[in-house]
Amino acid sequence: MDNEQIRQKLSTAIELLLSVQAAVEGASPQFPAEAQEHLDQGICLFCGLKFASGEKTQRGVHPREYRKMMRRIEKGEVTEDELISEGLIAPQKPPGKQALPLLEEASRIKREAIAANKAAEESLKYRRAKKP
Repeated sequence: MDNEQIRQKLSTAIELLLSVQAAVEGASPQFPAEAQEHLDQGICLFCGLKFASGEKTQRGVHPREYRKMMRRIEKGEVTEDELISEGLIAPQKPPGKQALPLLEEASRIKREAIAANKAAEESLKYRRAKKP
């Protein structure tokens, strides 16, 4: 065997080991950056149409298209990881409501305002009590 053949066999072995490691660790597939841009702009990952205001979506696609892809997965034509890595569906989010950053910021400001008002009221109580 020459050096080139050894390099090819080593690279093949490394690729196999990395794929086994990813399977064992449960590594999630890479979601393409272009698909993330489509999600941010409100564009369906499957058909490329913009979502109407308030329209329900499932993992970045229209519900009908989502059902089509789930049927393909059930039939064994494709895996969910393949669809995610191709950018046809978004990765699954953890269960539960996702807090919006703006709502979190608004609630923080409200809490701070309430605390400041309480402190001001306490300060006024002591000022009034001292006067005869």
